Amino acid sequence: MLAKIGFVIGAIALATFTMDRVESLVAHRDFAGSIAWAEDWDSSADDADTEADSQPAAVPDISGVYSGTVNDHLSGSGSADATISQTNNSLTGTFNTFFNSGTLKGKVQANSKVHMRLTVGGSCGANFKGTFKNGNEITGNYHVTGCKKGNGDRGTLDIFR
Repeated sequence: MLAKIGFVIGAIALATFTMDRVESLVAHRDFAGSIAWAEDWDSSADDADTEADSQPAAVPDISGVYSGTVNDHLSGSGSADATISQTNNSLTGTFNTFFNSGTLKGKVQANSKVHMRLTVGGSCGANFKGTFKNGNEITGNYHVTGCKKGNGDRGTLDIFR
């Protein structure tokens, strides 16, 4: 019985050791690659970048007056306008489409991803996820939530400043 327990404990220890090595190989694609990288590393090149690396990435300024198009699954295609104010990464403003209008609140990330809640009244509105690109365009998708009618509706928004 003691031999079986010893065998099980040994097998578990070996499996744990082996899994650590396999995870390391997967993470580094092999041991030789990580050693070669360490040998090639020149710390003097990184000394100049240390201060720049410690700074958070800048959030793009997407504030402004926008106009463009909305393509709604239920209502069709038409015009869309928005006025967006920005403080740091927080967004506020108003929007107007050919079928609805309201307020917006959201965030912009350093990678130019934009997330907004477009509210038309109470809890009724749309969640927008998109991208700020080319320094003047917000494009992405939305889906309607919290409304008595139209929940599940979706569409695309493409506006320019």
